[in-house]
Amino acid sequence: MRRSACIKNADCGIIGLLFSTVFKHELIMVSNKKLNWTEAQTFCRFHYQDLASILDSNTNQLVEDMTSDENDFWIGLFNKDLKWRWSLLDPQRQQTYRHWNKTQANEKEGDQNCVTMNDDGFWSTEQCLKTEKAFVCSHSEC
Repeated sequence: MRRSACIKNADCGIIGLLFSTVFKHELIMVSNKKLNWTEAQTFCRFHYQDLASILDSNTNQLVEDMTSDENDFWIGLFNKDLKWRWSLLDPQRQQTYRHWNKTQANEKEGDQNCVTMNDDGFWSTEQCLKTEKAFVCSHSEC
């Protein structure tokens, strides 16, 4: 599944770089830096492109494999106006793939509006600003 991989330990906190075979020219990076969702999004947008969008089960498995050392980490899914949206995608082109934790009710209301993936690849909602976690960035123009 992995086409090319390298490890980079740098001050910016990147612990792994991996090209995904799911999307051509898609670089997915995992950071061990702990930030809230908004800070993680800002970091990814400055250094790469955005928080990772996980649009199918193959990509979900790939990211899960890359992040097995972390408990939970931010991905680019968030709730806005009672709709789940990917940070990078145009609101009109949103994908419907989801991989919610079985105990997660796919909540759309409340204050848990950002999404984490656990080490088993399942997703849960968290408060965007109150929780600091590792995160996954992506860049589609490698």
